[in-house]
Amino acid sequence: MNTLPTLIPTPERHSPGGQYAALLESSRGERVSLRELPFLPMTALLLDPCSTAGAAVEWALGVELPRRVGAVGGSATGQAKDGEVSVLWISPEEFLVTGTRPAEPSAPQALTERIAQALAAVRTEDSDDLAADVGSQRTVLELAGPLAREVLRQGITHDLHDRAFLVGRAVSCLLDTVPVILWRTGDQRWRLLPRSSFTGYVVTWCAAAMQEHLEA
Repeated sequence: MNTLPTLIPTPERHSPGGQYAALLESSRGERVSLRELPFLPMTALLLDPCSTAGAAVEWALGVELPRRVGAVGGSATGQAKDGEVSVLWISPEEFLVTGTRPAEPSAPQALTERIAQALAAVRTEDSDDLAADVGSQRTVLELAGPLAREVLRQGITHDLHDRAFLVGRAVSCLLDTVPVILWRTGDQRWRLLPRSSFTGYVVTWCAAAMQEHLEA
């Protein structure tokens, strides 16, 4: 007697911003809006970009690792139309690699595995490079609209003027008292990448800072 194979259901995924869905929904206006971009794959990468390991990762990803403060390799805008991955400079030997599309539920760590395989192929006894999946440790919030920059200026001390903060630039900074990565992905579009544990604080802070613009 033939039996049908047992189907294992895909586990339901929950994003860090999911529990703040109502607040995110109310933080949408014509001049400024806030939303979460959930489930984007993210890999923390520690290595010398000029090393053999760096070259192996560049070959595996098909992009050049950035070499200067604020630079983003690959898709500088985080948009899939501009590339499959973005590589954010964190420090001279530290990078955050993020996919431009949500990770597949069946293979949430595929990006990290691809990088790890490239590193393994050139690893020696003296290698100290590292690739770690951090997709569950951070989330991505997008603040967009003509007044998005004015909202950010209430909590970020960096110069956000067009001349100082170009599209495609990303820096580590504080939003109020919380560490985030701030990434400008368009003329009127900015991404905030906090650690998952700070998601509630960042969403609540942004919603409060946006309030006067939503009511106007």
